[in-house]
Amino acid sequence: MANKAARNTGRARPAGKAVRRRSAGPTRGGVETVRMEFLTSPQVARYLKKNDLAILPVGCFEMHGPHVPLGCDTLHAHAMAVILGELWGCLVLPPIMYSYPGASGPWPGTMSPRPTATIAYVKEMCLAAIAAGFKRLVVLATHGPMSFVMQTVIREIHQETGQIILHIAPMNMMPKDLMEKRLGYGRGEDILVLAAAKVLGLPEGLVPKMDWDSPDRCFPFASMSGLRRAECQMPWTFSEPWQHQPVRSKVQPADGDKAVEVMREAARRNYADVPRLFSQYQRDMAKMEKNPPWDMDKVAKM
Repeated sequence: MANKAARNTGRARPAGKAVRRRSAGPTRGGVETVRMEFLTSPQVARYLKKNDLAILPVGCFEMHGPHVPLGCDTLHAHAMAVILGELWGCLVLPPIMYSYPGASGPWPGTMSPRPTATIAYVKEMCLAAIAAGFKRLVVLATHGPMSFVMQTVIREIHQETGQIILHIAPMNMMPKDLMEKRLGYGRGEDILVLAAAKVLGLPEGLVPKMDWDSPDRCFPFASMSGLRRAECQMPWTFSEPWQHQPVRSKVQPADGDKAVEVMREAARRNYADVPRLFSQYQRDMAKMEKNPPWDMDKVAKM
């Protein structure tokens, strides 16, 4: 069989030796080249020889109104990360799906790990990514409670290890001006899921066409609005499913392609310079910490 193969190709192969096909690694040109779950260990090793930037998407698993799937935040965080990974020419790690959901906790289907468990797990995965060689790690998470989670994670890691992790919540990947111009309506998690399906190669129609409109997004109680105006924070729970994601009859399942175009254009417009700025910030911090202005002798002379 080996001799027959050699005759067909005109090239002799050493007996018993596997044929190696080396991938050039991530490029800007395709989803399969940036999604790390589709790569091999040698491909990642070659990537790390020239680049240490990676994106870790973090979502959650929770109720999103009566029509948007439970995996909404994970799907669109992953899709955003893929779009940015293609723009930045970097790898995208598989997403973290389970995190503290917040106000949707008791609704059917929501998975509600504790905030402390979420912080511990996300922190552990960030440390694992750094140890694996991704010294410029960007955690992408737009889910509301991830703001306090990531503030804790990135500060603890810096205090404990000196490593700097970036948290990005790219809400401007669906800016109002482009959305109104291209689709006639603004950002929402309904259209984000439809766009995510296109980017990730998932089945279309994950959000069905609705023939009615709900009230707009709001807090469940007037008392809560008053407390928020007084700069108070409190735990809370949605009292109606549409409070999380309103039902919008104008959103069409076929709008996904246009929404992806908006996201790619907005990424180029708003986020193209993030890797360079991240590298510069790491250098700025390292320079300051090498000659710290808080040195005891310097402070004593003030």
